[in-house]
Amino acid sequence: MDTLLSFFGPWTWFIIAIALFLLELLAAGVFFIWL
Repeated sequence: MDTLLSFFGPWTWFIIAIALFLLELLAAGVFFIWL
């Protein structure tokens, strides 16, 4: 289990970072639309 966790760890953080970035872009788009 530890090897599996260490293998998927970096990819998990990478996907989380991309998801947060896309959410930020989406929030900015909605914000400018409501403006």
